[in-house]
Amino acid sequence: MSQASEIQMLELKLAALDPGADALVRIDLLNELAWELSDTDSKRALSLSQRACELANDPPVGQAPYQTGIAYSLRTQGYVHARLGDNALGLSQLLQAQDLFEVLGYGDGLADVLDGIAGIYYHLNHFPEFLNYMHRQLEVAQRIDDKCRIANANNNLGAIYNSTGDTNRAIEMLLQNLQLATAPGYERIESLALLNLAETYLQTDNTERALDVIERGLAVVQNAGFDIFEIFAHSIAGRIYLRLDRVEEALRALHSAHTLSRTVGSKYNEAQSLLYLGQAHAELGQADLALEYLQACVAIAATINAAWELQDAHRQAAQIYERQGDLGNALEHLKAYHAMKERAFDEKADQRLKVLQVVHDTETAKKEALIAQLRTQQLENEIWERKQTESALQAVQARLEQEVDLRTAELRETVALLQKEIEVRERAELEIQEIVATLEQRVAARTDELATFFDLTLLAGQEETLESVFEQALPRIMEVTRSRAICIHLFDEERKGLRIAGELNFPQGVAPPQHIAQWDVDFDRWLRLPNDPLVTMRLAETTLIPEELRFHTYQTCLGAQIKIGSRVEGLLSCYRFTSRGFGVDEIALVTAVAEQLGMILETKRLRIQAGEIAVLEERQRLARDLHDSVSQTLYSLSLFSRAAREAAEDGDTIRLNHSLRELERNTLHALREMRLLLYELRPADLEQEGLARAITLRMNSVERRVGLELDVRWPELPPMPPKYEAELYHIIVEVLNNVVKHASAHRLSVHLEQAAGVLHLCIADDGRGFEVAAVKAKGGLGLRNVEERVLRLRGQLSITSGPGAGTQIEANIPFPMEVRR
Repeated sequence: MSQASEIQMLELKLAALDPGADALVRIDLLNELAWELSDTDSKRALSLSQRACELANDPPVGQAPYQTGIAYSLRTQGYVHARLGDNALGLSQLLQAQDLFEVLGYGDGLADVLDGIAGIYYHLNHFPEFLNYMHRQLEVAQRIDDKCRIANANNNLGAIYNSTGDTNRAIEMLLQNLQLATAPGYERIESLALLNLAETYLQTDNTERALDVIERGLAVVQNAGFDIFEIFAHSIAGRIYLRLDRVEEALRALHSAHTLSRTVGSKYNEAQSLLYLGQAHAELGQADLALEYLQACVAIAATINAAWELQDAHRQAAQIYERQGDLGNALEHLKAYHAMKERAFDEKADQRLKVLQVVHDTETAKKEALIAQLRTQQLENEIWERKQTESALQAVQARLEQEVDLRTAELRETVALLQKEIEVRERAELEIQEIVATLEQRVAARTDELATFFDLTLLAGQEETLESVFEQALPRIMEVTRSRAICIHLFDEERKGLRIAGELNFPQGVAPPQHIAQWDVDFDRWLRLPNDPLVTMRLAETTLIPEELRFHTYQTCLGAQIKIGSRVEGLLSCYRFTSRGFGVDEIALVTAVAEQLGMILETKRLRIQAGEIAVLEERQRLARDLHDSVSQTLYSLSLFSRAAREAAEDGDTIRLNHSLRELERNTLHALREMRLLLYELRPADLEQEGLARAITLRMNSVERRVGLELDVRWPELPPMPPKYEAELYHIIVEVLNNVVKHASAHRLSVHLEQAAGVLHLCIADDGRGFEVAAVKAKGGLGLRNVEERVLRLRGQLSITSGPGAGTQIEANIPFPMEVRR
């Protein structure tokens, strides 16, 4: 039965129902009719499914809500909302329907819901999630043996093949679906197959073939009355006409798509049609009209978070403004385009590796099946050869000719297999290069995290008050955790409430509470006992978190307990605007930061309770414990050692040399970090030794031991005030710390001399150097401390450096007046 006949039959059944008929029958009919109308009349389908949901949720007195009716109505509502561009609402309703169908055990509804969820993730370019739901959809459809839904899943599979570059397999899959769709009632499958097939031909630049297919597809969807599919068909046709330079026909098709999308109410399709209309008018030289369409596209795409349309609209607008000479507007749109491009790269960095793995697994399975098929065929050929040999002993010449032909065919197959193997290896090398690039990015991120923990450790030993520690630590924590705002609350003295200890980057009008005295029992149980971190992506709706910490400005919150051993001392709260949430690595990082803050609190408590002797003893104990600060580096050494061993076993000398170089570099880095950390925990006594002796002991303990070649010029200096001498000592040590940690230098010179009432300090190394402006903009903690100390002594600081050119830091500091007299 065709879809139109099915709709007509359902409408007649619904109209024939008596007012007093069974409510469950009415709900089921409403849901069936709404689902049949979802592709032809979205607004009416939405209205009918909402009515069914209301009836199912409002049963007669004494009866429970009709869960089946709720599930099927949510299926239709989620599908229609997603088609109209409201992905967030559609995904929420489909997920609710999924939970109900899994409990009720209705396979047809579950397959439709999984199809809708997969479609949302596909439009969002979240291919790993799309693949997951698509495979689950196919599994359910095959389990209930529903050929229509199996074909629908195959359409999805063709789409992902197209998106991952396997266009040949996509075309093969879609052509199979077209053959299946010749049966009555398969108009939807035929429409999707034709639209996806035209999209695939367009991607492979087979525009003439794409035009034939889309014209056929447009006729099918118009005949069936599929309004959403008709929008897609006009849009694809417009893009094909643009590719063929038939701009006028492209404009007519795109205007049709735009008009129909506004009639249906699909914001996503409206934004897409506006984008292509802007492109078409730009090609016609109608810049003002093109900009009008592109700006309208930007406005709509921004409201529905259509990232690709928004990004491409900014790019095209920037190009038009640049051609007009309006460089200000061109720069504004170009900045917006690059900002969105970088954000999209960050969000997809982890997804890309997952997609490559899935595609790799699929390709591997295909190759294994092909090899098995070739082996079977080869075995059959051998059996056939033996039979032919036994039956043709009299025809020697014929047998010889057959063997020659057979060997020629086998040789061709071998050559083809070798060519395929070469192609596979080339693709594998490209994948490995991409994986290595991703690993390098992760190594850089882990290095930054290790530097943050190292800075927090130094702050715990250097700063006198918690306020000063938090003031300097919060910007570093926010940067490494990629949070938009953070705050720290600690228990008050009676441990009955939480008081604010530090906060950063809250917008104007939004401020964390200074004191929280009441909260939910479950939150109290979580807060007072060591537990896993608390994560929510719906902050405003999470009643477990105290109301004072639920800021409507943010959607995502991650809370980690600040602990000293097993005793909870407070709460670290990290906030983000989006509902993307925190990954497993990010949660582990925030938990470790919270534990580091607990160590800072413990260090502060010990410094208050103990005297100078207790401080010295505690530093020595911490020096032993803090060997673990290079544990991540040592873990990296184990990874590179394993990689070297595997490379040696494989005979891959290039990869072996690379692993050994990385092993040597990381070992030296760990050694330098350890020596510097041990010295920071047990520095020379400045008051007892004096400036010159203290610096000499430092360089003997650290710089000489890590292999630096030293050039020290240190003439006798006049006496200095203790405060002046202490500031100068910390300036020199801070610079030396940066050389040991970051420069990878071989030679280091330290010159300090006094002339004409001015102290001249020059520290230079032959290390790898850096971009001074970039480091200052990033706000490095070490250089900032040096600048602040030089300014406190009323001196002037200059930094000269460049990549691969070493670094030279000079400071000219006037002597105090009482010393010069």
